Formats: sequence, structure tokens, C-alpha cells
Amino acid sequence: MNLPLFLKNHNTIFVILLSSFFFACEQSKNIGFDLVQKDPVRVIESDTFTVKVSSVQGAIPVTKNAGVLLCGKYKDPDFGVVDASLFTQFLPTFDQISTVTTGDKPVNFDSVTVNFGYYSKYGVTNKKQKFRLHQISNLPVNNNLSSTEDYTINSSLIYDPNPLAVIELMGDTIAKRGVLSFNLFTSANKPEQTLYSGATVLDNKLKNWARNNVQKSAITDEFRGFALVPDASDDAGVMGFYGDFNSKLIIHYSQAQARTGKPDSIVKRVVEFYPTNAKFNRIQKDRQNTAIQDINTELQSKDVSLTNGIGYLQAGLGMQLKVEFPTLKNIKNLGSVGV
Repeated sequence: MNLPLFLKNHNTIFVILLSSFFFACEQSKNIGFDLVQKDPVRVIESDTFTVKVSSVQGAIPVTKNAGVLLCGKYKDPDFGVVDASLFTQFLPTFDQISTVTTGDKPVNFDSVTVNFGYYSKYGVTNKKQKFRLHQISNLPVNNNLSSTEDYTINSSLIYDPNPLAVIELMGDTIAKRGVLSFNLFTSANKPEQTLYSGATVLDNKLKNWARNNVQKSAITDEFRGFALVPDASDDAGVMGFYGDFNSKLIIHYSQAQARTGKPDSIVKRVVEFYPTNAKFNRIQKDRQNTAIQDINTELQSKDVSLTNGIGYLQAGLGMQLKVEFPTLKNIKNLGSVGV
């Protein structure tokens, strides 16, 4: 068949393109040919054409109000060092703290715990890992979390360099779903936890707010939230934490209830603060000595032929895969073509 003459004398061509990614289990069929006139139609079939794949540094990811909050540090053999910290605000659900009392017995505010529910881990399980809980600083005055700010992986807030508490765990104990729980009142029953002086100050402040049923607006002026950061020496893994009600701050209190002819019973209750929409992730990278160490600026790319045929995809840091079919546009030169 003389192709140029064929194209010149006919008005319609249907081209069936089969890339090298797909394989047929049976002979190809002329599907859809009953929908067109048969006489002026010919078919050109091609089962291969060029595919180009590149690793690309995409736009810097926005992490405001993230549903999954990452924390940890891991040295990956392919991606290098990934260092993730989370910033989150905890506030009561209603406009005013509400405590429940019955009778005239005194109410005892017992302890404060800060829970971060987690459900995944990326890394190794045979190393210890430290999580440092810091309070976001009240200074400068505009150093507060916002639900409308477009936080990215490069965003950060100033937090007190002295931690409230540090928990150290072996990786195999946090490889599944669970709760990372800081107790701001005591470490007596938590050998994995170390408390610092700031924890006592915040513990007393939170209990006092609950005791006096203060307004939420008064709390936000003094309590900006938490930063959960990995220890500088860590390289064991990155954890995925819930940004919803699976994480919370809990103020525990109790009250004795008199019973006729019997010892008083103790009724235990809680006041709970939950994460607001003011939260984000900070995620930093160090790709030195990796195949993609020279991909740093936005839209910079590297063909997989230069990385041993491997394409790199890392959503948290904006690394994407770009698939191109550079010869596909040449089909347009054939004239009236349906693909």
C-alpha cells in the first residue's frame, strides 16, 4: 500500500495505538467498525512507540489542616534523610470549658495527658526513636497557628527549645497502630518518658483553666499549641499520626461521692481538647549522595535513564513521575486521525 496516496484519497483514518505497557490475550478485533461506513476506512495498527519517564520535583506541597501528620526522622537509602515535625493546636470543643460536679465534695484535678494516635510507620524497627513535645512560643505575638494560613512543608513556628517531655521507644513497639501518650503530671509509671520543668507549669495552667471553666478565647491567648519533633540523632523512621479526634489533650479530674453507711465512691471525669483545623507538617530533606541529589528546584527533572532506570515518587516532598510519549504528536501529521 502506498501510504501517501492512501492518505490523499480517503477522508477518515482510525488509528489503534497499543503502547508497550499493554498486552493482548487474544487476536485484535475490529471493535466499533459497525458504526462507520466500511468502504472508505482503513486501519493502521502500531504496537510500540517511545515512552519517556522522568523524576520531577513538583510544587512545594501545602500541608495546612493535614489529615495525616508526620513526625520522625529516617535515612532512606534511595531518598536520603527525611525529617518531619508536626504543629497542632488543641482546644475545647465548646466556647467554654465545662466540668461536671455533684454534691459539695471538693473536685480534684489529677493529671494531664497529651495523646497522639498513630497508625503507620516508615523505617526500621530495630532502633530506638525519640519524640520531643514542645510548646509553641507565645513570642512573637503573631507566632500562632491559623486555620487559614497556607502552610507548606517549609513552614515553621517558633517553639520553646526546652521540651515539655521526651518519650523514647524501640521501633518495634510503635510499628503498628497505637497512641503516643505524654503525661505532664508524672513519669512514675512511664519509664520511657522524661519530664521537664515546663510540663509542670503547663499542667497547672490547664488544670486551673478547667477548675474555673474559662472561655476558649482566653486559652488561645496563652496556649498556642504543640510542636512534636524528632530527636536530632534519630534515623529510625517517620510516623503517621492522626490529625482528628484520635489525638487529644485530656485533663483528668475526680470527685468523691458520699454513700450512706459506705465509704465514699470516687467518680472520675475528663475535660478533652481536640485538634483544630490549625495544624500542619514541616518536612525537610537531604538528598546528598543519592541518585536524585541534584533535583531540588521546582520543575527540575531527571530522565530515568540517568538513574539506573528507576523513577522516584515521594508525595510528601513533592517528588513526582512524569510520563511522556514524545512521538505521539507525529501521528497528527497523518491528517484526519482518530486515536
